[in-house]
Amino acid sequence: MFFNSLKLYCSREDLGFRLVCEQVSHHPPVSAFHAESEDFQFYGNIHPRLKFWGKSLEIKPEGTLTVHLLKHKEVYSWTNVHCCVHNIIIGKLWFEQYGMMEIQCHTNGLTAQLNFKSAGWFGRDLHRIEGFIVDSQ
Repeated sequence: MFFNSLKLYCSREDLGFRLVCEQVSHHPPVSAFHAESEDFQFYGNIHPRLKFWGKSLEIKPEGTLTVHLLKHKEVYSWTNVHCCVHNIIIGKLWFEQYGMMEIQCHTNGLTAQLNFKSAGWFGRDLHRIEGFIVDSQ
């Protein structure tokens, strides 16, 4: 079996960064990327799971993202929250992001736990985020 991957390479010396992206698997779709400059390194993988619910599309982007802030000597990693695009057939198109996100700072042991609230029936919590920071030490 042979898989012909999709690869993108971009080097912008005028802007000071390089980027490599590749679709490393077609079924299931899995993509990986690495971007870097003299200030940061940003890399990760993502394999979205999609569900069509008739009038909406739910996207669950699984995978881990990591950023190294080189000047600050800090490393952070996190996973994405779910996204739902509503009224894709008819009506006013809108989207929401919801679910738990945990951002870990591997340098100092701090963890941010964020809860992206779902809009619910009346939309009161649309785009609302609650969270706290935990020190593992």
